[in-house]
Amino acid sequence: MAVGDDPRGWLAKVQSHPVVAAILVLALVATPLSVLLDLPLKIQSAYSAVFGEDNEPTVEGTWPLVQGCDGATRVATSRSIDDLPSTDDPREDIRSTIVESGGGSWESGTLYVTISVASDGEAIQVFDVKPRRLSSQVADPTWIYDTESGCGGGDTYRTYHYNLDDGTFEDLGLIGDGDNPEVVTGTPTEDPGSAFTVRPGRFALLQVHVTSCNANYEWEMEVRYTIAGDPEKQTKTIGPYRSYGASEDAVAYTGGPGRGGFFPTLRENDFVRPNGSCPG
Repeated sequence: MAVGDDPRGWLAKVQSHPVVAAILVLALVATPLSVLLDLPLKIQSAYSAVFGEDNEPTVEGTWPLVQGCDGATRVATSRSIDDLPSTDDPREDIRSTIVESGGGSWESGTLYVTISVASDGEAIQVFDVKPRRLSSQVADPTWIYDTESGCGGGDTYRTYHYNLDDGTFEDLGLIGDGDNPEVVTGTPTEDPGSAFTVRPGRFALLQVHVTSCNANYEWEMEVRYTIAGDPEKQTKTIGPYRSYGASEDAVAYTGGPGRGGFFPTLRENDFVRPNGSCPG
């Protein structure tokens, strides 16, 4: 947690830790006046090192699929196939390469958000999870790729739906397989707010289904939280990500599963058509 420029801010934080405050008092008694003048900056630096940025939570995103597993996600890009990095590894999912090279989901994709706190960190309270649309004017994709394959699920996730066309963001609760899905260990069930706590050594895993049908978008996700004992609100942002849903003449390609993964080659195919099965 970075300490601000206001000396009252770091002083209040120091006072909230009795051991640090006691050491400070002893140091003041035995310190010459010339050194005391430099103490504010030194204390602020020391506090940042002990209770600083290393204690902030980690927020990471996986987009738009679970690598090597999710066969339902189609991807699109405006880059030439010849511009993609070449690979001879059949275990590599070519869709990940396409997205890393500037592509995105086609009509639907899934963002997995992992919020974790180090075992020696401070508990956090997540009070808001919110997407932000950056643009709806991303250039049309020139081609789309569909794997025509995939694997099963089985986990349960705290799930949201983000509709980029109308801007709605809906909390769907816990979604999983079966009639009575169980909560995955470490996944909170509370609404974002004071009860949504991620403790040291634990994590929260969120799943965001993103749909795009009428345009091509760029967007990002914000996680807003407070650190235990500190009322100051913090924000971590992941992204930006791209979601495609409109094209006049995109060429469709498909592939098949190879041994241990997907073939890193593409061939033209009439199976996928632009806006052919856009979610409602």
